[in-house]
Amino acid sequence: MWIIVAIGSYFLLAIVALFDKYLLSGPLPSPKTYAFYVGVLGGGAAGLLLGFGFVEIPETSILFFGLLAGAMRTLFLFALFRALRLFEASRIIPALGGILPIFLLLFVFFFVGDTAIFLPTNFFAFLFLVAGTVGISLVRDHRITAQSIAAASLAAFLGASSFFFSKFAYDAQPFLSGLAWILIGAFFTSLVFVASSEVRKEISRILPSQKKRAQTSVKRFPLWVFLGNQAAGASAAFLQNFTVALVPLGLLSFVSAIGGIQYLFLLIFAAFLSRRFPLILREEISRGIILQKVISILLIGAGLALLAL
Repeated sequence: MWIIVAIGSYFLLAIVALFDKYLLSGPLPSPKTYAFYVGVLGGGAAGLLLGFGFVEIPETSILFFGLLAGAMRTLFLFALFRALRLFEASRIIPALGGILPIFLLLFVFFFVGDTAIFLPTNFFAFLFLVAGTVGISLVRDHRITAQSIAAASLAAFLGASSFFFSKFAYDAQPFLSGLAWILIGAFFTSLVFVASSEVRKEISRILPSQKKRAQTSVKRFPLWVFLGNQAAGASAAFLQNFTVALVPLGLLSFVSAIGGIQYLFLLIFAAFLSRRFPLILREEISRGIILQKVISILLIGAGLALLAL
């Protein structure tokens, strides 16, 4: 069950990634602003859950884990967006895909002592999925530097922390209540970015007054694109969080290891859309690249097959 939910979340995340690339490449270049808006919209969703009575008050430790998971989520998004602004995606994405599952594996092993991941079938499935994820997202002739590895490692650590603490929040209360506390933690953390003049400037540009709209001829911010992308992102995040709630703690690292599915979907999108939208999707084609992608897809398929067993 959780595998199917995870695949659905990564399908939506592939779509979100396309629009993220478009927005961060021009209309919304500030990582702080992007992380701020994601957190604020999540806070709105938490308010709806609260209003409809889905939120419970858990034990203090569980409440802390939920809020902390949300805070780590916002910081993860900021670190990821910042890394993508400073370095090529071909340097960040493969490193993130390889490092984040390892962080999760280490968290579960050292802090909980669960060794389910080291059962032969699970361990080989994990290796295949991580190798396939790195291989399918790796672009040849793009050198991975120490700086890009450091940026990807920071994002991976924050992302793994968010997954890890989320699991404790979900296991101790109903799913929607746990999700609400995580969103609340993300919301309050995102408010920190308002202290940045860069964020305040972007807010005034995206939501100008009627007077400014009448006086300016500057191209408007594509708000409908941003909101539509956030709706898809919210759906993906919901499914991904539901996956975290469903998966056994010892197999938590698979939630990120299975992320190679997202890049497989992106590869399919690129094959159909790269000619029409070359600035957003551009996939180089050669015999070597095709061989690399095919081997990566086979590794991901083998990992999923072993995991399904």
